[in-house]
Amino acid sequence: EWADYGWLVLLYILANLARGLMVGVLLPVLNCVGGSDVTKTTWKEWLVMTWGGLRGAVGLALALSMRNLLIQQGKEYTANLMVFFVSGFATLTLLVNATTCSLLLKYLGLTKTPEAQIAIL
Repeated sequence: EWADYGWLVLLYILANLARGLMVGVLLPVLNCVGGSDVTKTTWKEWLVMTWGGLRGAVGLALALSMRNLLIQQGKEYTANLMVFFVSGFATLTLLVNATTCSLLLKYLGLTKTPEAQIAIL
């Protein structure tokens, strides 16, 4: 049904927001690991970690294995809907996130050679 595509887009948006929230909440812990100001994670790196986190391969494998179990229990519609959402989500992250991540890196200036490295060269 067409409504399922709307739910898929909503799921994609909410999952990206949840990932950003999760990375943001764990950012202080991540910044404690390095121990110096040089290794602190910036907001630009936070944005790339949020946007660049591709999800789907493991979830798709789990959904396909669960599908068989659900079909054995007579829940074929639920099984197919679950595979639709998981595979659609993986497809969206590959088509949208993966293809635009390099543009995001360039826009944020994270692909520039550091000044210290330029001075050494």
